[in-house]
Amino acid sequence: MPGNHDRDLTGYRRQRGLWLRAGMPVTWPGPPGAVNADGRVVDVAGLRIAGLGGSIRYRPGPDQWTEREQARRGRRLSRRVALRRLRDGGGVDVLLTHAPPRGCGDRGDPPHRGFRSLHSTVRRLRPGLLIHGHIHPFGEPVGDRELHGTRVVNAVGYRMLDVPGRPVVRSSPMRRDTGFPRADAEYDFLRVRRRQVLARLAMWLRREPDDVNVMLPFDEVLSALGQRGQRRIGLRVLRLDSIVGSVDRTRDFDRRFRPTSARVRERWERLALARRRGESVPPIDVYRIGDLHFVKDGHHRVSVALAQGLETIDAYVTEVVTMLHAGDIRFRGDLMVKNDRRLFLERVPLRGEARAAISLPDAWRYTELSETVEAWGFRVMQDEGRFLDRQAVALRWYEEEFIPVIAMLRQADLIGDRTEAEAYLAVGEERYRLMRTHRWDDEVIAAVRSSVARR
Repeated sequence: MPGNHDRDLTGYRRQRGLWLRAGMPVTWPGPPGAVNADGRVVDVAGLRIAGLGGSIRYRPGPDQWTEREQARRGRRLSRRVALRRLRDGGGVDVLLTHAPPRGCGDRGDPPHRGFRSLHSTVRRLRPGLLIHGHIHPFGEPVGDRELHGTRVVNAVGYRMLDVPGRPVVRSSPMRRDTGFPRADAEYDFLRVRRRQVLARLAMWLRREPDDVNVMLPFDEVLSALGQRGQRRIGLRVLRLDSIVGSVDRTRDFDRRFRPTSARVRERWERLALARRRGESVPPIDVYRIGDLHFVKDGHHRVSVALAQGLETIDAYVTEVVTMLHAGDIRFRGDLMVKNDRRLFLERVPLRGEARAAISLPDAWRYTELSETVEAWGFRVMQDEGRFLDRQAVALRWYEEEFIPVIAMLRQADLIGDRTEAEAYLAVGEERYRLMRTHRWDDEVIAAVRSSVARR
């Protein structure tokens, strides 16, 4: 690990057994037989070692960095470690540095101050051991220190250390349970993060819509279905696969409650560790719409439970009563159809069997059908010379227009694989294009059927 008194090692690379710099053969200026781990992640003898060399800048020279420069190098190293973790699930065992963290074994004079940025690097990497040099004790006994759960060791001179290595697993699934709860909780998070990244990649390769893996937002679902009221049910046991959305955390987790970033890691692993130790975890708080549940409080608990293979979870349930049933909602795009259907039923307030009979696969077709029914009702009021409210128009349209026309279309074999409402709209549009009329009779059906046959 290069320090402030070592030669500049930047720009050197080894290719086919030959050291090169700027494309020209050179002699390696570093110690022979050693591996330069500065800014790299190296796997040696079952240990994963990450390195950050250099000291605080106090004069011109190589391997000296300002706080901002070292912080940038630390973030770059953290990204490399994250890529390794996604690939094989292994964390960092040893962080090897030249200078210590600030306030953790450093000195007050400018050349021997530590880096404050190493504190955030340690929090991100969570190594079991940080080994540094640079601070010469000159015969003083130097004890080990601890920084954010990491053991900090000054190795100036030499130190003999027994470091238990974690096996680095490549191209094979991680073991689910090692017997060490803390390590298992960390592996749980790494595994579920890797699955989320792979699922997003698979979705992109399959050219699936963007909303396939997105959690359903509670407010959008409620707006699409229309709220009538709510009531508190109390403590219930829910199936985890019925939890499909969130009130306010749709960006932190995907549809299967896998974390979408490392931002939630600390709390996630703390809950995973509590579950693995058998500690009690409070129930979550959810809203229920039909058979679907939306998390109000407890997103991390749901995510941990799913990652650890549980099927049920305790929850305080508040049931929300809506105008439309929540069935057939699978993805966010389905909300557009539900929303336009709700608006259609507000304009055309059908009830019971009549409501169930009207089904359209396209959201915009509900708007077209609304205008068709309202226009039909206007013509009826003009003919009869009296006002009809929306309920009366809806009922008469269904009984006097829709049912007879569907019977005619079915007899003429003009419905096909479409829904009845879809066939009604399509044939009605074709009728008006051909004959500029609103009537329904055998002549109209014959003309439409002839036009369809010619296509």
